[in-house]
Amino acid sequence: RLVTAPQLGPTGERVIATFLNGHPTAQRVYDDPLGITAIAEAHLATHGVAAIPVYHLDRARVIVSFSADILGTWLSPVTFTRQLSAARGAVGKEPRLIQLEPAMSITGASADVRWNLAPDDVVPALAALAARLGVANVSGSVPELEAARLDRLAAELHAARGASLVVTGS
Repeated sequence: RLVTAPQLGPTGERVIATFLNGHPTAQRVYDDPLGITAIAEAHLATHGVAAIPVYHLDRARVIVSFSADILGTWLSPVTFTRQLSAARGAVGKEPRLIQLEPAMSITGASADVRWNLAPDDVVPALAALAARLGVANVSGSVPELEAARLDRLAAELHAARGASLVVTGS
C-alpha cells in the first residue's frame, strides 16, 4: 500500500502514477488527517468547483474562525501569519480576528477576541451564525449568552461584507 495525502499537485501525482504503473499489485490509500478534502467538498457545494480556496487574510476587515488554527496548523499557517502580520501593520487596515474554539490554539492566543466553546457547541454556533447571516436555512441551538454574542458577531460580519471571512476547522 502507498499511503499519501489526497492532493499532491501535478508533479506528485505523476510520480505516484509512475510508481503504481511499475508495481501493478500496489494500491494507493489516501490519508487526510487535517480534513483538506472536506474543505474541497464544501467548496464544491458552495461554488461548484472542488478546490482548496486561496484565502487572503490581508484583505479582510473581520476574520472569524471556528476551530481553524489559521496561524498554527490550518492549510498554510506561514502564509496566513505573514498576511495577518502585514495587515495588522497597515494603518487603518487592521483586521479583527475572532476565534471560537474548544481548546486554546496559536490562533486563539493571537486573536482579538477568543470565545471558549464546548466542543459540542462549535457546529451549532456556526449553524446559528449562518442562519443569522441568511446564508443557510439551518437551525442550531446555542446557550443564551452565546446567542447574544452571535447576534453581535453577525452584525459585525454584515457591516464588513465583501471584506469578511469565516473559516472552519474540519
